[in-house]
Amino acid sequence: MASTFNDELFARVVLASIQASERIMRRNGVLPPLGIAFLGEAVEGQVVNPLEEEGAQHLDGERLRERVHRRLCAIAGQRDDVVAVSTLLYRRDRGRVHIQVELPDAVLQPLAFPVARVNGVWTVSDSWEPFPYRIAAPVLAR
Repeated sequence: MASTFNDELFARVVLASIQASERIMRRNGVLPPLGIAFLGEAVEGQVVNPLEEEGAQHLDGERLRERVHRRLCAIAGQRDDVVAVSTLLYRRDRGRVHIQVELPDAVLQPLAFPVARVNGVWTVSDSWEPFPYRIAAPVLAR
Protein backbone atom coordinates (compact mmCIF):
# COMPACT_ATOMS: atom_id res chain seq x y z
CA MET A 1 0.00 0.00 0.00
CA ALA A 2 2.79 2.45 0.87
CA SER A 3 4.46 1.80 -2.48
CA THR A 4 1.26 2.64 -4.35
CA PHE A 5 0.87 5.83 -2.29
CA ASN A 6 4.49 6.82 -2.99
CA ASP A 7 4.08 6.08 -6.70
CA GLU A 8 0.94 8.21 -6.88
CA LEU A 9 2.54 11.01 -4.87
CA PHE A 10 5.64 10.89 -7.07
CA ALA A 11 3.50 11.13 -10.23
CA ARG A 12 1.50 14.07 -8.81
CA VAL A 13 4.66 15.90 -7.77
CA VAL A 14 6.30 15.43 -11.18
CA LEU A 15 3.18 16.59 -13.03
CA ALA A 16 2.75 19.64 -10.78
CA SER A 17 6.46 20.46 -11.21
CA ILE A 18 6.18 20.31 -14.99
CA GLN A 19 3.08 22.52 -14.93
CA ALA A 20 4.76 25.06 -12.65
CA SER A 21 7.85 25.18 -14.87
CA GLU A 22 5.72 25.74 -17.98
CA ARG A 23 3.75 28.56 -16.30
CA ILE A 24 6.91 30.36 -15.23
CA MET A 25 8.65 29.89 -18.60
CA ARG A 26 5.60 31.16 -20.46
CA ARG A 27 5.25 34.17 -18.16
CA ASN A 28 8.94 35.12 -17.83
CA GLY A 29 10.56 33.54 -20.88
CA VAL A 30 13.14 31.96 -18.59
CA LEU A 31 13.14 29.30 -15.90
CA PRO A 32 15.35 29.94 -12.87
CA PRO A 33 16.22 27.13 -10.47
CA LEU A 34 12.98 26.35 -8.64
CA GLY A 35 11.82 24.43 -5.63
CA ILE A 36 8.35 23.29 -4.67
CA ALA A 37 7.27 22.14 -1.22
CA PHE A 38 4.17 19.96 -1.35
CA LEU A 39 2.02 20.32 1.75
CA GLY A 40 -0.45 17.72 2.96
CA GLU A 41 -2.74 16.51 0.20
CA ALA A 42 -2.16 19.54 -2.02
CA VAL A 43 -1.65 18.80 -5.69
CA GLU A 44 0.17 22.08 -6.17
CA GLY A 45 2.80 23.12 -3.72
CA GLN A 46 4.43 26.24 -2.41
CA VAL A 47 6.73 27.39 -5.21
CA VAL A 48 10.11 28.85 -4.33
CA ASN A 49 11.15 31.11 -7.20
CA PRO A 50 14.31 33.00 -6.24
CA LEU A 51 13.78 35.63 -8.92
CA GLU A 52 10.71 36.83 -7.04
CA GLU A 53 12.89 37.70 -4.04
CA GLU A 54 14.60 41.04 -3.62
CA GLY A 55 18.22 41.15 -4.73
CA ALA A 56 18.15 37.80 -6.51
CA GLN A 57 18.03 39.22 -10.04
CA HIS A 58 21.80 39.75 -9.97
CA LEU A 59 22.75 36.30 -8.69
CA ASP A 60 24.29 33.59 -10.86
CA GLY A 61 22.84 30.10 -11.30
CA GLU A 62 24.72 28.47 -8.43
CA ARG A 63 23.71 31.21 -5.97
CA LEU A 64 20.10 30.90 -7.10
CA ARG A 65 20.25 27.13 -6.50
CA GLU A 66 21.65 27.71 -3.01
CA ARG A 67 18.88 30.20 -2.26
CA VAL A 68 16.21 27.72 -3.40
CA HIS A 69 17.73 24.99 -1.23
CA ARG A 70 17.84 27.24 1.85
CA ARG A 71 14.21 28.31 1.36
CA LEU A 72 13.04 24.71 0.93
CA CYS A 73 14.92 23.69 4.09
CA ALA A 74 13.30 26.59 5.97
CA ILE A 75 9.82 25.57 4.82
CA ALA A 76 10.45 21.93 5.75
CA GLY A 77 11.80 23.03 9.14
CA GLN A 78 8.83 25.26 9.92
CA ARG A 79 6.04 22.96 8.79
CA ASP A 80 5.21 19.39 9.70
CA ASP A 81 2.93 18.77 6.71
CA VAL A 82 5.56 18.72 3.92
CA VAL A 83 4.97 15.41 2.11
CA ALA A 84 7.36 15.97 -0.81
CA VAL A 85 9.81 18.44 -2.28
CA SER A 86 10.83 18.90 -5.89
CA THR A 87 13.81 20.80 -7.22
CA LEU A 88 13.85 21.95 -10.84
CA LEU A 89 16.84 23.01 -12.89
CA TYR A 90 16.58 24.17 -16.49
CA ARG A 91 19.61 23.35 -18.60
CA ARG A 92 19.28 25.66 -21.58
CA ASP A 93 22.41 24.19 -23.21
CA ARG A 94 20.77 20.74 -23.21
CA GLY A 95 17.18 21.91 -23.70
CA ARG A 96 16.07 19.98 -20.62
CA VAL A 97 14.28 20.56 -17.34
CA HIS A 98 15.69 18.30 -14.63
CA ILE A 99 13.30 17.42 -11.82
CA GLN A 100 14.42 15.79 -8.60
CA VAL A 101 11.72 14.59 -6.21
CA GLU A 102 12.30 13.96 -2.53
CA LEU A 103 9.85 12.08 -0.35
CA PRO A 104 10.30 11.78 3.43
CA ASP A 105 12.00 8.39 3.01
CA ALA A 106 13.95 8.82 -0.24
CA VAL A 107 15.57 11.17 -2.73
CA LEU A 108 14.54 9.77 -6.10
CA GLN A 109 16.63 9.74 -9.25
CA PRO A 110 16.19 12.98 -11.18
CA LEU A 111 14.34 12.93 -14.48
CA ALA A 112 15.18 15.02 -17.56
CA PHE A 113 12.32 16.35 -19.70
CA PRO A 114 12.94 17.95 -23.12
CA VAL A 115 11.79 21.55 -23.48
CA ALA A 116 10.82 23.18 -26.75
CA ARG A 117 9.24 26.36 -27.93
CA VAL A 118 6.26 25.30 -30.05
CA ASN A 119 4.45 28.06 -31.95
CA GLY A 120 6.02 30.58 -29.58
CA VAL A 121 4.90 28.74 -26.43
CA TRP A 122 7.32 27.01 -24.04
CA THR A 123 6.33 23.37 -23.61
CA VAL A 124 7.80 20.59 -21.51
CA SER A 125 7.58 17.18 -23.15
CA ASP A 126 5.74 14.25 -21.58
CA SER A 127 8.68 12.00 -22.40
CA TRP A 128 11.58 11.79 -19.99
CA GLU A 129 14.84 10.04 -19.38
CA PRO A 130 16.64 9.33 -16.14
CA PHE A 131 19.36 11.79 -15.20
CA PRO A 132 22.27 10.08 -13.40
CA TYR A 133 23.27 12.89 -11.02
CA ARG A 134 21.45 14.59 -8.18
CA ILE A 135 20.72 18.21 -8.85
CA ALA A 136 20.18 19.22 -5.22
CA ALA A 137 21.09 18.15 -1.72
CA PRO A 138 18.37 16.49 0.41
CA VAL A 139 15.90 18.80 2.14
CA LEU A 140 13.67 16.59 4.26
CA ALA A 141 14.99 15.23 7.55
CA ARG A 142 15.51 11.48 7.67
